[in-house]
Amino acid sequence: MSESRDDAKPADDGKNLNDTGTPGQCGCGDGGCTDAAQCGDGGEGGGGGEPEIPASRNEMNTICRAAADMALELLETNHGIVPFAIAILKDNELEMVTPDGESVGTGGEDTLEAVRKKLQAGVAEERFFATAVVSDVRVRPSGETELTDALRIELEHADDIPITCFLPYKRLDDQYEHGKGYLEDGDSIIFEEK
Repeated sequence: MSESRDDAKPADDGKNLNDTGTPGQCGCGDGGCTDAAQCGDGGEGGGGGEPEIPASRNEMNTICRAAADMALELLETNHGIVPFAIAILKDNELEMVTPDGESVGTGGEDTLEAVRKKLQAGVAEERFFATAVVSDVRVRPSGETELTDALRIELEHADDIPITCFLPYKRLDDQYEHGKGYLEDGDSIIFEEK
């Protein structure tokens, strides 16, 4: 686990990745969205007078879902994850960013820092414009008394505010079951603060 957070709580400012739905709800770990209006995939103009979702939010949704899907797959096959990232390149392709072999170590803060440095270098080279950094943490969701395992997905975009999604999970025998994800304000770590 990278870090322990016992102060994690859902955002209550209505900030979703798509600015619709339940305040503070994260749709990252739903295995991919099937409802374009819910997930902010744009659809055909939003329909019904819905506000148009900014392109940056659609891109953040895309990397959040890709990162969550990859992390859940890694949990299933490896029974754990080391920090990694998904980045969107200037040509809109997704790239997985992993630490170098010597940086992996135990998968803790050093590994997380190595991934962040690789992303910062990619941003400096103007290769990436959106990133999702994934790590395994322990959180105490709002209303809960016990710490639980969670995937933390730190989302940043060159043209949007940073958001962090937490996706709690439990191991049941040899399978993992994830709970309802939630959002918090994020920190500008990869992109300089605007």
